[in-house]
Amino acid sequence: MIGANSMLIYANAAELDKRNMDAGTLDLQDVLLLTREACCKGGVPVGDMLEIEAYSDEGSALVFLRLKELERQWIVFPDLPTLLDGLAALPEPLCEQMGFWNGDYCLSAEKNGGIAVLSEFGRVPSRRTQHVAEENGVLILEKEGIKRLWTCLQT
Repeated sequence: MIGANSMLIYANAAELDKRNMDAGTLDLQDVLLLTREACCKGGVPVGDMLEIEAYSDEGSALVFLRLKELERQWIVFPDLPTLLDGLAALPEPLCEQMGFWNGDYCLSAEKNGGIAVLSEFGRVPSRRTQHVAEENGVLILEKEGIKRLWTCLQT
């Protein structure tokens, strides 16, 4: 990953040979195959791709992906007290949802909605984990409930 919304894939001659590819004759299908494999390894859902640029020379290939920005980030906390500490540290209740998935508590915040503060208490998982958590997790509170909880934590 290069920052939050870009990914760089480099395949040397040995990697290309493993896949019966040649940098000199790399076509769109080859680029897409390399991209899918890299996305799987990197935990990036293929649906997050916006643009692909591919470059090749005699023995290697370089693929640059531009990814769509996530509307919100999920921050994962190991337990409920840690989540509550993070929520209480926010200057305002900027979170959209609270959930539970795979043994962890989660808060979702919009792009600039306190992610830096919350990440001091929890961790930001990979894009793939965020998608799976959103689809399969259990919703505990929505925005209005989080606002009320935040107000209680401030008193």
